[in-house]
Amino acid sequence: MTSMRNAATVSDPPQIPPVALDELYHCNSKHGAVRLAFISGRQMRRRDRTVHALYEASKNRFKAYTAAARVDLPRDCIPLDLNLGSAILGRRSRREFTSGSPSPSELGTLLARSYGICGVRHEVTARAVPSGGGLYPLDVYVLQFPDGGIDEGVYHYHVGGHRLQRVSSRCDRRILELASIYPEIIARAALLLAVVADMPRTRAKYGERAYRLALLEAGHVSQNLYLVAQALGLGLVALDGFYDDKVHAVLDLDGVSEIVLLLFAVGRVHD
Repeated sequence: MTSMRNAATVSDPPQIPPVALDELYHCNSKHGAVRLAFISGRQMRRRDRTVHALYEASKNRFKAYTAAARVDLPRDCIPLDLNLGSAILGRRSRREFTSGSPSPSELGTLLARSYGICGVRHEVTARAVPSGGGLYPLDVYVLQFPDGGIDEGVYHYHVGGHRLQRVSSRCDRRILELASIYPEIIARAALLLAVVADMPRTRAKYGERAYRLALLEAGHVSQNLYLVAQALGLGLVALDGFYDDKVHAVLDLDGVSEIVLLLFAVGRVHD
């Protein structure tokens, strides 16, 4: 008989809890005095030159599809007579839409008042939201289904010209239903809006922290869209439930340097 004293005891290896990627990212993108202290003077000067060049290149410039057909939106925005308190209290996600699509004036007002130009500061055009370093890395696309206020197609909103650039002449509702976890909402919407982040634009200054700032900015745009839609009497709901690469394919984006952060279904609602 083997002595219990001499018997080998095999114990299970200690279980190491997996590290969630969001926790890892959050830790890696933290600011800290120690981390900043290890940036050499040469590195800081190089970074400052890069940031200065980025600012100079971005002043009053916007992403543009130069060869695309364009749709000029009405310059005169619809007055938003609903007071802010009422807009906030009445703001809701609307998932049920009636027939009919926003008019060009309503669509133009929705875009201009949510992420459009609202003045010039220090020789740089300012937008309707705060932005890290004033870099404004977001773009808004309009995915217009047939029988809308404008012709069917996929459009990029050119902020500087307050116009739409037609990236594609088709916008297949069925493809977008298959790209969504909520196809029933897509089936009822008059159009979709896609908020896209140009990550290199903000990463040049903020490094790994850029993703945080892009998400924050998308949140500011989202709230503006909700409040302006409420004032215009339109329905709108933010949709995070989509298959990223399928939507990237519709917008002809690489899904790496330019990424879709949010979709919005837009339509008319009952009074």
